[in-house]
Amino acid sequence: MKKSVIALSGGIDSCVAATMELERQPEKELYCISFKYPAKHNTQERLAALNIVCSFSENYGADRVSLIPVDASAMFTAFQSNLLQNGDKIPEGHYTDENQRLTVVPGRNTLFAAYMMGFAQSNGADKIILGIHRGDHAIYPDCRPEWFHRMNSVVRAATEGAVLLEAPLLNYDKREIVRDGLFIGAPLHLTWTCYKGELVPCGVCGSCVERREAFELNGFKDPAWK
Repeated sequence: MKKSVIALSGGIDSCVAATMELERQPEKELYCISFKYPAKHNTQERLAALNIVCSFSENYGADRVSLIPVDASAMFTAFQSNLLQNGDKIPEGHYTDENQRLTVVPGRNTLFAAYMMGFAQSNGADKIILGIHRGDHAIYPDCRPEWFHRMNSVVRAATEGAVLLEAPLLNYDKREIVRDGLFIGAPLHLTWTCYKGELVPCGVCGSCVERREAFELNGFKDPAWK
């Protein structure tokens, strides 16, 4: 069976990207990488990723979907970001506000993509997938098209063309991601978005605001709010 690798954070974007891959590539096995690193919300993210993979196993078959936990904590011990446990408080407001830059974790997607590249080549996969999207372009440098295309060139060169990097949501905004996720039956009710790391979503951080807005624009109530 052919194989793909995806970074499954437990959020909406990677959940939808993973569902797209399973729907579009019924002959493929999907390795779902769940990274442990010192983000304030990482515990909730990883629990969401586990629940999502359990749902995928039920719907697509346990032989097609695997959860691969990876402890990347040591790589981020000297990094500075409000998203990390050693950082200041999570900024509130709209996702496009300038203060959201405080949540940038330098090099995070570059590090994750490099690990996934090596994992893919070592385990016979020909594709690695990230859920980066248009809504992230203004704030996060390693979510932008320029970064994606250059990183794909690195992946292709480093693996002699055996592996490619794919970002199926690169030109989507959050509204479009939720729209397509609802249409294809992605388990959005299992996803986690809030950056604050509390037991229930705060509703006021940029990530929560963007998520709720996306559901409302599609005429649905966000399932994170019971």
